[in-house]
Amino acid sequence: MNISMTQFKMPKNKLHIIVSSLLFMIIVSAYLIMAMKFPVAYIIGTYEDFVGEWTQFFLFVAVFIIALRLAFFKSRFRFFFIVLAVASFYTFMEEISWGQRIFNITPPEIFMKHNLQRETNLHNFLTGPYTTQLKSFMEYLLASGLTLYGLIYPVALKGNVRFAQWSLSKGLPSPPLYLWPYFVLSAVLELGILQFNEAEVAEILIPLALLIFMLHLLISSTNKTLSDTGTTLDKAASGRLAFAICSTFVLIVIMSTGTTYAGYSSPRLKVKMENKLSNGIEKFAGRYKKYEMWENAIYLYNIIDERDPDRPSVQRNLAYCYGKTDSPEEEEDYIERAFDIDLEKLEERPASISANLSIALTYRQVDNSQKEQSHLDRAMELALKRVGSKPKSSVAAYWLGKVYEQQGNMSSAFTYY
Repeated sequence: MNISMTQFKMPKNKLHIIVSSLLFMIIVSAYLIMAMKFPVAYIIGTYEDFVGEWTQFFLFVAVFIIALRLAFFKSRFRFFFIVLAVASFYTFMEEISWGQRIFNITPPEIFMKHNLQRETNLHNFLTGPYTTQLKSFMEYLLASGLTLYGLIYPVALKGNVRFAQWSLSKGLPSPPLYLWPYFVLSAVLELGILQFNEAEVAEILIPLALLIFMLHLLISSTNKTLSDTGTTLDKAASGRLAFAICSTFVLIVIMSTGTTYAGYSSPRLKVKMENKLSNGIEKFAGRYKKYEMWENAIYLYNIIDERDPDRPSVQRNLAYCYGKTDSPEEEEDYIERAFDIDLEKLEERPASISANLSIALTYRQVDNSQKEQSHLDRAMELALKRVGSKPKSSVAAYWLGKVYEQQGNMSSAFTYY
């Protein structure tokens, strides 16, 4: 076979499509690799005040700026871009709680009482870090909207579907079809099925898709008049768009990294960021354990153990994870450490409900049901006595709920919670 090398040349007027697709694959692959192999990097990439959230912030700022510019073009799409600019402004300001954390502003009383995260933002009046029916409804609504707008609408326009053509004529621009992976994957991630902070990845892909879409429009338009969406770019325009996509994204990543570093350089913000990172490490240790990713779970639990070596729950989790990786010596070592800590705390505070519950769990892990039940009975006795003497105490009610929960009596546990 004699095949000419010209057959393998990159199509010059498709360069922007290739760059957009490569950028999509790089972002998704990077997050996947971090989740599988570098758990702390994944946490930094998905937690607030770190690189991931600042990337979301600057992407929405970029969307706001370009949408505002497009709103001044002569076009039937003008109202759409005004709305998008307002929505982007609201979004990036909500991301930073309207400057509360940066400038150490105390939220007004109404936010302290009714906001689910006690922050100066509006969306956490309705949703927060908890699964509720309202939150689930909004997630499915957003996922449906992303799929409809990013895939079904441009496909319908391509097929000359009457309703799609009517929507276009009324001022609803369509993103280019080559951006459909951004919208569809974002729709899936927004549902949070894995409960692995994957919605934070969607909040990078969504503004990036909108940014590429608007850069496409900006470069394909002339004389401040927007052309219809879906315009095929010539070789020069395709190259300009590809360069604009790359340079804008690289600049945003640099700014996000710099902002994260600046925050970490502030003594006040550093403490808060380290606390959030510690909280993320603990949560994700449990999530990796849930998905039986033992090496990552052990890695994160070891970080927690180094920072706080007197927690029997961490020792138990390390023993359990090592047991699952056929490491009997490590398993035995950590379960012994858990017993040592439990016994020391129980000796110091024999009337402690938490100490009795903790050692009961340690005995459960080594299948000593008799001693487990003995300490559970002792915890129940102490909890009932405390509730009897302090019937108005929420702390007393909480600990009685904890005892019932550890016994497996969830109905009574919920009553006291």
